[in-house]
Amino acid sequence: MTIAILSSAYSWAKFSRLKYYLFITFAHACYISNAQALDLEMQVSNARVTLSVPENTSLLNQRKFKQWISTSMQAVVNAYGEFPIDRVQVNIDYDRYAREPVPWATVIRDGIQGVHFYVNPSYPLKSFVNDWTAYHEFSHLLIPYPGRASMWFSEGLASYYQNILQARAGTISAQVAMQKLYDGFVRGTKDKNTGGLSLRKLSVEMKQRRSFMRVYWAGAAYFLNVDVALRQAGLPMQSLDDVLKEFKRCCLARDRYWSAKAIIDEFDRISGSAIFSSEYYRVIDRTRFPAYEHSFRALGIDLENTGRITINNRQPGSLFYQLVQGR
Repeated sequence: MTIAILSSAYSWAKFSRLKYYLFITFAHACYISNAQALDLEMQVSNARVTLSVPENTSLLNQRKFKQWISTSMQAVVNAYGEFPIDRVQVNIDYDRYAREPVPWATVIRDGIQGVHFYVNPSYPLKSFVNDWTAYHEFSHLLIPYPGRASMWFSEGLASYYQNILQARAGTISAQVAMQKLYDGFVRGTKDKNTGGLSLRKLSVEMKQRRSFMRVYWAGAAYFLNVDVALRQAGLPMQSLDDVLKEFKRCCLARDRYWSAKAIIDEFDRISGSAIFSSEYYRVIDRTRFPAYEHSFRALGIDLENTGRITINNRQPGSLFYQLVQGR
């Protein structure tokens, strides 16, 4: 039997079904997963993974889930060459009425870290691999949970990487990845549930105000901006990938609480710059969506009036190529 104690660090994976999952969240706060679970052991890069599925899961679905989880975790490996933690628990439960392969998921932070997925097992492997949820949730494990007051930071990192890592894995094109990122920024800009609050205050009240789009995508804009700035600066730590890799080496396993500001200060120390803190002070007390157009321009991306993007420089060695290829 596998017991999963779900952390309060859950991230809302599918906004279309938000009301339903808001209702069931409390019921799942101390959920005992799969009293009759089947544990499947697997290895992804440096990470030893226990995949717990319902006991009656067919061999075909066991293989499908193992391939999906392996593909999704390998995409996170592409951030800097290894998975951020060495021991991972993945729980799968069924929602057979869902109209999508992965309607809901939550990060497990207590005990062995990992992700708890709720899935409709009738969907084929391709639908699972093409769904963004696993890329998003596994990206949360790149940093410690900084607390509810800093949801913009943890959800922003996951929302940024979910697109970049899918492009690096080849599940979507670089064009589609950047278009999805831009579309997210547009949704965040148009979010009407902000109440005129700053990002700092809105992160605290995100669930009450339903301001998910603003908080998630403002955080993603922050990470785009710092990633591009690092790549332009010519520092030894040349990208967000590099900083996260060193953060894993020095700090991720430390048994302590990390606030978003503490992580940002450590990122500055690692990068030998003030890029992370400078961008933090630019965005945290703003009531408007963070500026991101300058980062798109630096990548050679034009924003059209039609809402579509145009990528002007895909050549090897270009800033855009380095970002989407993980160089």
